[in-house]
Amino acid sequence: MSLESVFSKAVTKYRYPDIMKSEVRSVVQHYPGLKPTFTEYVFNDGKTMELICLKGVIPVTYKENQYNIPVEIYVQDAHPYATPIAYVKPTQDMCIKPSRNVNENGLVFLPYLHEWKPNQSDLLGLVQVMCVVFGDCSPVYTRRRPQANTPVNNTRPAYPPPAGYYGGAPQPPYPVYTGTSNPSPGYPAAPAGGYYPTGATSSPSAMPPYPPISQIPSYPSQHPPVNRTGTISEEHIRASLISGVEDKVRRRYEEKMMQYKAEIEVLQRTETDLQKGKRQLEEMCTRLRNEQNELDRTKVLLQEKKTELNTAVAKLAAQGEMDIEEAVTPTAPLYNQIFNLYAEENAIQDAIYYLGEALRCDAIDLEVFLKQIRELSRKQFFLSALLHKCRRTAGLAA
Repeated sequence: MSLESVFSKAVTKYRYPDIMKSEVRSVVQHYPGLKPTFTEYVFNDGKTMELICLKGVIPVTYKENQYNIPVEIYVQDAHPYATPIAYVKPTQDMCIKPSRNVNENGLVFLPYLHEWKPNQSDLLGLVQVMCVVFGDCSPVYTRRRPQANTPVNNTRPAYPPPAGYYGGAPQPPYPVYTGTSNPSPGYPAAPAGGYYPTGATSSPSAMPPYPPISQIPSYPSQHPPVNRTGTISEEHIRASLISGVEDKVRRRYEEKMMQYKAEIEVLQRTETDLQKGKRQLEEMCTRLRNEQNELDRTKVLLQEKKTELNTAVAKLAAQGEMDIEEAVTPTAPLYNQIFNLYAEENAIQDAIYYLGEALRCDAIDLEVFLKQIRELSRKQFFLSALLHKCRRTAGLAA
């Protein structure tokens, strides 16, 4: 099933589909061994829900060998505000090795899940942490198979087979569980309705802790040859100890490098988001500064206009009452004639309007109305013709 077909089925089931699709695409891009499916998940209380499941294998480096650990990661419908559910799903040739990180049913317990934060945690970070943690303590081991009795040379220890490579050549066998770890308390349980669903029947409180470093078997990369007399000299012991220490330091160095690499990738994504937010804030600040400058300029202009108005009002108040007839004084007799003609024409227009209102209210009869209208219209016509001639003589628009 393709990725888009899975999204098309699941998009209506999720509250935040855009975030879910973005994180699932990122996981599939970085870990091709994980394939998304849309399947049904049964919770401990019997409730069932169709969820997206990232099913497949993740590459884990354990004791300088690379293994493919089968896992299933269920993405809840309220993701990223609900913690994902992770399981280790062993094949027929594997068994689950219970620890403080994985219980007997394969349910994964990690501090990354227990301290899940919607705005900081994501699916890619979860897979990376699982790779690092499983590289420190393998969650599965190979089933023991009966073998024919063969003579064993007790003079030399048995070493693991040569390390294969990730691809065409077969993988090295999974580590064999010895069952010598002691149970100890694991991570604290999440609050009700919190991080972990109650789909598993066993509690993480019964899981054994990580074995101390001194209990992890280490195989020296080089072994000093035994002399013909059967005795081991101090030089042989010293070379063996140095080789063992170098091998152990190398393994711890690789584990720390993987862990720090995963943390650096998370920090780089966070830095990218912060840089993007910084640019957006800078653009907003620039826009606000421009708007503030525009408002300051408008404020200064309004204050100037207000000052001019106050000055004009004070000047008019100091002049006292003004005669309306003397308010407009033309500069030439022709302009005075134009002003009087225009005023008289508008007065006739007002008189015609009020005669019409009087006729409508039956204040005058029709004969009087028609007589007055004829006289006023004739007078208005001559005034308009004379006004047009004066304006043309004065060089004004007709």
